[in-house]
Amino acid sequence: MKISNTTGIIQDKFGVVKATRMLAEAGFDCVDLSLINIKEPIYTCEGANIIKEMKAVADSFGVSFNQAHAPFHRQREVYDRDMRPLMPRAFEICASLGIPHLVVHPFKDYKRLYKEIGEEYDKINLDFYESLAPLAGEYGVKIAIENMFCRHPQDLTKIIDGTFSCPYHHIEFYDRLSNKENFTLLIDVGHTALTDRDPADSIRVIGKERLGGLHIHDVDLREDLHTLPGLGKINFESISKALGEIDYEGEYTLESLNFLVGFEDDFIPEALAFSARRAAYYAD
Repeated sequence: MKISNTTGIIQDKFGVVKATRMLAEAGFDCVDLSLINIKEPIYTCEGANIIKEMKAVADSFGVSFNQAHAPFHRQREVYDRDMRPLMPRAFEICASLGIPHLVVHPFKDYKRLYKEIGEEYDKINLDFYESLAPLAGEYGVKIAIENMFCRHPQDLTKIIDGTFSCPYHHIEFYDRLSNKENFTLLIDVGHTALTDRDPADSIRVIGKERLGGLHIHDVDLREDLHTLPGLGKINFESISKALGEIDYEGEYTLESLNFLVGFEDDFIPEALAFSARRAAYYAD
């Protein structure tokens, strides 16, 4: 299984071209491109040159770009105003780099319990994802739908179910999409664990045919830490076993760069190399 890591905070610190090089030098086979920041230079007129440089770096190391993460906002009105205009460009960037999957978050409401607004938000999200399907079809890039969590509106320290926390609901929503060939499902194992579910069980429920990607990171079961496997409380050996059982054919993609926070710049390459060895250990 190939291993991947997000450009994330190293992209914010060093730029996306250097982030690509650093991940390749660290030993990752693939790169998960962050397109979350709407002010990212790749969205500007300089984007074509940036993509050309990224391709050159990737080709020189023999690495590929396995997925990307679209900009998002939990409030629909903010998303439509600030993020939605960039979506055609996000799909175009993915197509230019040969990225097969673009992760697009669903909408959620922090002010109400999900069990009270689930049906309402299913309709909102169904309309939302269906509206993006033509872009996915045009550029040949599947939309990866991620499972989320929420915080209790009366107690923000308490994490509760959010959109698609339940893997059966995740599947049910996917099956309602009228253009399923333009979609796939992504399991964020940290989000799963934070809602008191076993990520390995969710992997088995989603299954090989629907599971197109992963976000791998560790949590302490209280906060969305996005730290390296082994620094929290998730059982990653059981996750590896479940991926083997379903004959998962995608990449083992880390989204754990928060463990780099506090390291001096000179230590980041060494830390990335260590994270690649951790990913390869569990992927193997």
